[in-house]
Amino acid sequence: MENPAIFRIFSDQEALHEAFRDRAADLGLSRLDLDAAGNLTHGLASKLLCDPPIKTLGWINIPKMLKATGLKLALVVDEERTAAIKQQFKPRKLVGGAVVLQRKRAARSASIGCVDSRQQSFTFPEEPDEDIACRRRTDRLLCESTQSLRTV
Repeated sequence: MENPAIFRIFSDQEALHEAFRDRAADLGLSRLDLDAAGNLTHGLASKLLCDPPIKTLGWINIPKMLKATGLKLALVVDEERTAAIKQQFKPRKLVGGAVVLQRKRAARSASIGCVDSRQQSFTFPEEPDEDIACRRRTDRLLCESTQSLRTV
C-alpha cells in the first residue's frame, strides 16, 4: 500500500467536525448523499456537520462518516505532548493484581521453558512425557496422588 495523503491533522472534536465539513465540500456531496454513502440515518449528516453541530460525533457515527467521506483515521505520536506528559508523571508501578499476573506469567513461562510469555514459541525441556503431564494444572492432582501411592 502506498503512503496515503494526509488530509488534515486534528487534536480536538471541533477540528474533526471542520475536517468532515471540508471533505464533504471538496467532494461536492450534499448532506443527504453523505447519509446514503455512510449508511447514516436520514438527515443525520446535516445535524453532525452544521456549525455549531446539533449532534456530536461518537463511536457509531465516526466510522460511518469516514466511510462516507472516503477517509481513514490514523493516530500519530505527538513528540511535544509526549514529552510534556513524561515530565508531569512518574512511570506506572505495577501493584496488586497486575504484579500477581506478571509473576504468574513469568513462573509459567519458566516452568515450560519459554523465553518470553508473550511469544507463542514454547520449547519444552527434555524430560519424560510423564513429568510434563504432571505440570499441567488439570493433571496435577492425579500426578500427586499417583506419586503418593508409589511412596506408600
